[in-house]
Amino acid sequence: MPETTSPESKPEVTAPPAARRGGTSENIQVFIRIRPLIERENSQERCAGTHSIRATDHQSIEVRTSESTIKCTYDAVFDHTFSQEQVYDRVRECTQSFLQGFNSTLFAYGQTGSGKSFTMFGAETDLSRYRPGLQNSQAGIIPRAIKEIFAATVQMEADAQATVFCSFVQIYNEQIFDLLRDTQMNAPLEIHEDRKNDIFVEGLSEYAVRSVSDCLQLLQCGEQNRAVRSTHMNQVSSRSHSVFQLLLEQRRKDGTVLKSKFNLVDLAGSEKWNMGTEMQDHHISEMTNINLSLHTLGRCIAALSSKSTGGPTHVPYRDSKLTRLLQDSLGGNTKTKIIATLSPSIDCVEESISTLKFADRAKKVMVMVRVNEQREIDPAYVEKLQEELEQLREVVRLLRLPNGANGDDGDAEVAVQHLENTVRQLKDASDRFFRFEIEEEELKVIHARLFQGFQGGPTHPPLSASRSPLPTGGRAFGGGNMMKPRPRRSSSIDTNGNGECWKNDVQAAPAMTVEKELEMSRKAIEKQTKLQNWLIEKERREILKLHQEQQFIDEQRRYAAEKDAKFFKRAAATKKKLLLATAASASEALDSPISSKPATAET
Repeated sequence: MPETTSPESKPEVTAPPAARRGGTSENIQVFIRIRPLIERENSQERCAGTHSIRATDHQSIEVRTSESTIKCTYDAVFDHTFSQEQVYDRVRECTQSFLQGFNSTLFAYGQTGSGKSFTMFGAETDLSRYRPGLQNSQAGIIPRAIKEIFAATVQMEADAQATVFCSFVQIYNEQIFDLLRDTQMNAPLEIHEDRKNDIFVEGLSEYAVRSVSDCLQLLQCGEQNRAVRSTHMNQVSSRSHSVFQLLLEQRRKDGTVLKSKFNLVDLAGSEKWNMGTEMQDHHISEMTNINLSLHTLGRCIAALSSKSTGGPTHVPYRDSKLTRLLQDSLGGNTKTKIIATLSPSIDCVEESISTLKFADRAKKVMVMVRVNEQREIDPAYVEKLQEELEQLREVVRLLRLPNGANGDDGDAEVAVQHLENTVRQLKDASDRFFRFEIEEEELKVIHARLFQGFQGGPTHPPLSASRSPLPTGGRAFGGGNMMKPRPRRSSSIDTNGNGECWKNDVQAAPAMTVEKELEMSRKAIEKQTKLQNWLIEKERREILKLHQEQQFIDEQRRYAAEKDAKFFKRAAATKKKLLLATAASASEALDSPISSKPATAET
């Protein structure tokens, strides 16, 4: 029997440091699940004398045909002895990654009737899988993942505020529908891409769920709205691809925010034309679109696996709504796992081999994953930094004043050097803060220490409390997103006590020395500005080039589509002519009188 994991084991919700800094590279994990034989197949297998597909161990599978024997190895192989709980224990890493802040995807792929929906949702007739308080052995991966996620959010309450959202869509006949709102499939939705190149469905409803019961209720509602019908392989077969998505937002006390998403995908099964039965037009359309989207998914996987080994780089995500929706899951910032389901029947050997080929290509695909971590900065602290920066600018303004009557060149030079050193240290500390190399408290300590030294010296008294914020777009010290600047207020200098002395000292400094130092600072700032503008222009040119390449690809795709449409149109016309000619010949044969002479063979 396969080994199981203790149900009391707690998920570890801390991501490795490498994943937080710049991401890690890993392969898509692929699992194989072989369902047990059904009654009809048992009799056929007894006649055949042996199983055509079997698991040789927990990672290998063997396929026997009349011509050869095929052996394959994957991350894990589940035969019919594995329970639903044991299967989930082997793939629950995707749930743990989701809780750690990674994007995660798990989808089932396979032939119609091979057990995809059973693996993802559970037994069709068992409604107890939607009850949060029962431990049901037939519940699928999605109900079990929901229960583990909410159990983990309860444990997070001491360190973070966790919020869970869910949505449920289906792709039917190459159109996307909201399973939780559009029950009649009257309002198809469109896929778009935001400025960060993230894929989203415009108009899709997202529900904030606070308990396992709420989430399971939405899951049940969406399942009941899916497009299903009976096929020759399965009495209740899903005729659409479904994506149940969970979004988790964790706001921690240290100011960081983790935002992750979990896609749980149940693909419609591939199906061959059943020549022995009549099929209605909408059934033909269903089958055609399902096979088309699965074929495009296979092409994307093949392109990505080839890309990992230095092959062609174009991946046809846009050729299907399914691959477009799963673009991030296949080649983006997502930990992805695939469960390929198989039937052990000898009748399904050809489809099973096709599924194994898809799985073999998928396990070669590499993805780069990282924790989706953002830092929220205290607005009051940002405002304080802006005011201190304005204070430094005020000092620079004083240094630009004409010659005064008192003071000496040494004091002015010391003031300029101290000012430049303070700005440089603050900029370095702020840059490291926005790169997550130091914490907010450490930055505050550095800031306080620098300005304490700046204001405590005999030649650097405090300036007036009435200061202006940044006049720029709110970006200070070269890094990080700052607050929107407030309206500028009047700026003044304290002319009492030490302030007057400071002003007199500055005015007394020789103009040439001060102007020289300031000119060097101005040139350094101009140089940095030019470099930044050059980088922005370079990025703009690269984006324009990418747009032009995409337009060329789209134009080639349109040309190919028009060419295919013309070919199919000519083929349809030719077929129609042949059918008319055949019908006319048959009509003439029926209308002609029957000859009394014996028929002779036509040579």
